[in-house]
Amino acid sequence: MPFPLFSHAHTPVRPTLTIAALGAALLLGGCTASETAPPTTSLTQETSTHSASDLLTIESAWVKAGTQGTMTGLFLSLTNTGDTALTLTSAHSDSATMMELHDTVAADDGSTTMVEVDGGFTIAPGDTMILEPGGRHLMLMGLTNDLIAGDTLDVTLTFNDGSSTTINAPIREVDGAQETYEHQETDMSGHDK
Repeated sequence: MPFPLFSHAHTPVRPTLTIAALGAALLLGGCTASETAPPTTSLTQETSTHSASDLLTIESAWVKAGTQGTMTGLFLSLTNTGDTALTLTSAHSDSATMMELHDTVAADDGSTTMVEVDGGFTIAPGDTMILEPGGRHLMLMGLTNDLIAGDTLDVTLTFNDGSSTTINAPIREVDGAQETYEHQETDMSGHDK
């Protein structure tokens, strides 16, 4: 039996099929157009790929003056402006044979000693970490030249995501900064780094 041209409600079937086919084509065409447009997740990925060095504000950096062959400290404040914790893992300067992240800890007898911090300095979202004399600091060891007050020193800071930033810190002569390194050079000779 041939296909009827009209349904029971006397509505033409072929125009209905044609309209349905056209609607499906437009729907499929819409899907094809969105395949060529960038996916919406790419915008999210781009905005969430800020490096640690982009999300830190570094202020008040300075280095204590020192003489070639000795060690000294770098002090600064790090503010995390992001929404995830950031970790300063290492530092480098051409004016030191090595740099380490240190903290000053008190012993039971009231004396203090410097210890290397394993894992780096982690700054929580929205927090500020202050590296200061008598506390956490960056240690420049084996100075390759004199660090003279009034000059500046370039230091590259590296973070847990592999990003880095270079700061230019003024060198200061500071008395009473609670940092004496000469007596610790021999103590540090057996240090692991």
